[in-house]
Amino acid sequence: PDLGDVEQEQDLSLSIARDYGWGTLTTQAGASIRSDHSIAYGSLDLQRPLTGDVLRNLSFGIAINGPSYETALCRVYCTQSRVSAGIAGGLSRWDFFNLSVEGARYQTRENEGLATGVKLDGAMGYVLTQELPRWDVSLRGVLQENDLADQAPDSLTAMRSAPLTIDDLLPAEYRFLGVGTSVQGGDTPTTRGQLQYTLDAHTGWQWPAAEPSYGLRMSLATSWLSWRDSLKFNLVYANSLTGDVDDSYSQVSLTYGYLF
Repeated sequence: PDLGDVEQEQDLSLSIARDYGWGTLTTQAGASIRSDHSIAYGSLDLQRPLTGDVLRNLSFGIAINGPSYETALCRVYCTQSRVSAGIAGGLSRWDFFNLSVEGARYQTRENEGLATGVKLDGAMGYVLTQELPRWDVSLRGVLQENDLADQAPDSLTAMRSAPLTIDDLLPAEYRFLGVGTSVQGGDTPTTRGQLQYTLDAHTGWQWPAAEPSYGLRMSLATSWLSWRDSLKFNLVYANSLTGDVDDSYSQVSLTYGYLF
């Protein structure tokens, strides 16, 4: 698509995670630097383990002005502020479930309102092998409703040769139901050169497009200098993240971390 004045983007961020015993708190601050309009963003996420027989984890999160991956055009022109909460657990060590709910506000990089939305995301599955490599299969679903603004702000329409509507950026509704599988293997990187990996894939059906949907995620992690640091490579390839089933979406990221 014609992206107007957008030529390239540099995204820099810093994340700090700390375990307090009762839970792990992760904070992130970053900046998306572009020639048309640069933004700063941040987030705060809490993971709290539970000792119950069924519920095993609670999560809460808040983010301000972060990147939005709802569609390809939304990634270019939108930012997202969200509040989220989730639960995870299982009836035994061989099965699992997770459910999360998210409320979000979408705006332009100039902070013009585009939409508000609610998303429900869940999965239930079975662990085929407990020892490494750990392998599981699952049934997955997403339900999303967005209340769109009546028209696109002038800052968007002025950047393109053709008028851009809110529907081009965000769907008013989105549904997905499908199956997935995940494999986790390797050793926790405690010495230089040890490798840990995760492979995750899903396929299913998405509405209202009434078309097949697919996605693949790969993650590789290793210690670079010592057991205290980590170098992680992530690759995502999917069409279910773009809102346009005729085009696929890909993302590559490289993350360095250090344990203090």
